[in-house]
Amino acid sequence: MVKSVSDMEAIQQHPITVEEFDRMAEAGVFGDRRIELIDGRLIDVPPQGPPHAGTVSAFQFSLQTAFGRRALVRPQLSLPVAAHSQPEPDVAIVRWNDSFYRDRHPSAEETFAVVEISHTTLAFDRDVKRRLYGAGRVLEYWIIDVTHHRIEMYREPHDLGYAWEKRCGSGDSVSFEAFPDVVFSADELLG
Repeated sequence: MVKSVSDMEAIQQHPITVEEFDRMAEAGVFGDRRIELIDGRLIDVPPQGPPHAGTVSAFQFSLQTAFGRRALVRPQLSLPVAAHSQPEPDVAIVRWNDSFYRDRHPSAEETFAVVEISHTTLAFDRDVKRRLYGAGRVLEYWIIDVTHHRIEMYREPHDLGYAWEKRCGSGDSVSFEAFPDVVFSADELLG
C-alpha cells in the first residue's frame, strides 16, 4: 500500500504507448468496454445516456451534411494525439480520405477540429481533454455543454491547452476556423 507521495515516487510506472494500446485492443483485452488512452493510462469511457448519444448523432449528421466531401466527420473513433494518448473524441473533423482511414487512424495534423459532447464529463473535458488536444496541436476544440445548452470553442493550441476561447449559446452563429464559410446556428447544433 502506498502511504505517501515519496512512496509513490519510488514506484516505477510504465505508461502505455499508443502502439501497445492498439495491440491490446486488437487482442481483445478490453472486450466490449470503451477505453481511451490518456497520458499513458487506461480510462473507461462512461456509458452514454440518450441526451449524450442523441446529441452526438445529430451533431455528426449536421456536420457531415454541411461538409460533404470537404472533410470526413468521424464519430467516437480513435485519434492518436501523442505517444501515450489516443482519445476517442465524440466527433473529429478530419481531412477527407477516400479510403476512410481503413489502414490507419488520422493524425492530429490531419484533424481540423474535435468535439466532445459533455453531459456528465464537463470538468474532465475542460481540463484533461483541452490540455491533451492543445498539446497535440489539434487546431480547434469544441465542447458541447448539454446541461447548460452552450458551445465552448477553443483555438490556437499550445502545450497547456488553447490561447483563444469563446462561449456561444442560443441565437449565436458558429463556424469552424478551417471552414469559415460553413456557418451553423448554435440552436441547430445544440438541439
